[in-house]
Amino acid sequence: SRWSNSNVNRPKLCLSPSTENQLIQAIRYASENGLVVVAEGGGNGAFVPVTEQTLYLRMKHFDTLEYNESEQTITVGGGVRTSQLLRFLADRGSYTVLPSSDEVGIVGFVLGGGGHHFIGTNGLAADNVTSINIITADAQPRQLSVASSGDELSLFKALIGAGFGLGLVTSVTMKVYPLSDLDMDNNEFMTRQLVFPASAIKLVAKTFASFTNPLPRLSVTLVGARAPETGPNPDAPLVILTASYTGPKEEAMEATACLFDDELVKASFMEETSMLPITRLNDGVQSANVAGAYRDINVAGLRTISEDTVEELYEKWSDFTSKNNDAKRTFIAISRFDTSFMENHRQEGEFIGTRDRGVAFITTTWFTDENLRDTVEDFVADIKATARRNDPVVPRTVVNNMRPSTKLGELFDEVAASEIRRIKTLWDPDNLFWSPW
Repeated sequence: SRWSNSNVNRPKLCLSPSTENQLIQAIRYASENGLVVVAEGGGNGAFVPVTEQTLYLRMKHFDTLEYNESEQTITVGGGVRTSQLLRFLADRGSYTVLPSSDEVGIVGFVLGGGGHHFIGTNGLAADNVTSINIITADAQPRQLSVASSGDELSLFKALIGAGFGLGLVTSVTMKVYPLSDLDMDNNEFMTRQLVFPASAIKLVAKTFASFTNPLPRLSVTLVGARAPETGPNPDAPLVILTASYTGPKEEAMEATACLFDDELVKASFMEETSMLPITRLNDGVQSANVAGAYRDINVAGLRTISEDTVEELYEKWSDFTSKNNDAKRTFIAISRFDTSFMENHRQEGEFIGTRDRGVAFITTTWFTDENLRDTVEDFVADIKATARRNDPVVPRTVVNNMRPSTKLGELFDEVAASEIRRIKTLWDPDNLFWSPW
């Protein structure tokens, strides 16, 4: 089952192929019978529609990992999820760029460009892909890479940022790095987390906003969420402030010094500093890794955000979840990270519209009553507009977290938008593969 019930109906046919030849036969069958091909790697893309005309391909049998130590690359099968790759590489003293959830499929992550924990030190997923194996609409397997030329090079560039619906990707090859490069004590990263009541939002927003130029190894996130029903104060609105640092503990302590401030600590009702193995990188989002309900991720890529805006966003979220009990599990997250590496690694003809956006405002809506859909969408439109109100750049979201209603102009500039349409028409003229383009 998919992570979300949004945008899902019963498909015409659901298959779990185990060989490349079976995939080719499935593509030919879809072409001959007027079906639209959708592939599932992790099942987290709630923006991808599944309809009665869908041929749904589960890629779970394509779960191989091929590690090339001499070239420092890893080839990842189309059915591999984050947790599998993370643990495989950690066991070998290595790491690569990864999604922020253990259940997300690696291929889907790559196709959308891919932001992640190591964004400040290693850039986007798009900066770390060396080759892609794909079956195109003509049922031909192809290997594409930075060394490709002509139309195949154009297709490769599109696949690492605007890759949805251009073919069936069977594997991607990515760069791998030694964990020793991070200089972490015992290969453990540091997290500092404080939990506050809603009354502390002004102080927490001020602290969060003070991280104007985070170090490349630092990420800081403010979350607005309601307390678990099993807790001492069920459904109470909380503010959670978390910093993660993938580097030496001494540096981590210095980078997060303000999170040990006496006033801040006194305002919290829980504080914790932990040194964790790299395999627990995504522990903080495990509670969201359950299937079902209507859940959608909405992202605004921002260049700046003020403490006043942070407060206003929190109040809007709190008001919405207090008035709509069925949507009380909706939460917001504001993350801050360094963009220097990303901005210094722009590529000619790329499909990345957020390299200069060091703030990600994320609203994850979560409800079970389909009749609430219009109310939820109105809330999302309003809160995203609030986040962007004082940001001096063109509104952008990330491809990995687009919505069915997202327009191309919110993802790419006019040149890139025109090029992705050209590439789609060239490689899939009959729209065999579902595509947002």
